[in-house]
Amino acid sequence: MGKRMLASHGSYDIYAYDDGLYLHNQHPGVVAIVCRYQGKVTIVKQYRKKLGRDTYELPGGAVEPGETLEQAARRELLEETGLLCGEIRSLGSIQSLAWLTDRKLHVFFTDQIISQQPQLLDHDEAIEVLYFEVDKIFQLIADGEWTDSEIAHSMLLARLKGYL
Repeated sequence: MGKRMLASHGSYDIYAYDDGLYLHNQHPGVVAIVCRYQGKVTIVKQYRKKLGRDTYELPGGAVEPGETLEQAARRELLEETGLLCGEIRSLGSIQSLAWLTDRKLHVFFTDQIISQQPQLLDHDEAIEVLYFEVDKIFQLIADGEWTDSEIAHSMLLARLKGYL
């Protein structure tokens, strides 16, 4: 059988393979930023309808057409948290759900906040900005209270590279 396209919806194509379905995401990816502000890591709390509950995540989102990964990370941090950053550093990329999609999460780090402004949220977003000690985040991950693989992997990358 090989590969056969089943459907296309927005920026996603769904393919059937001999061993199952595969989701191809046509946009350049998503970004997240580990932001250390006043000694704590910036976390966004928001309700996720598909999960039916609040989640704790790093600030981030989709890269828009014409944007570099760094520009997207800066924009998402500003929009979701109101934090305007100076220098940011790439921590690398995460391939999550490789069995389902080729989407990559590009992770950045900053601890250089220039100013704090009001959030610039979309009309359908309700995001609460929280600040956690690094060790508390790792404890919440270890205890299974925070199960998102992207925050766990991003925090680990930041620690392994000496930023946390």
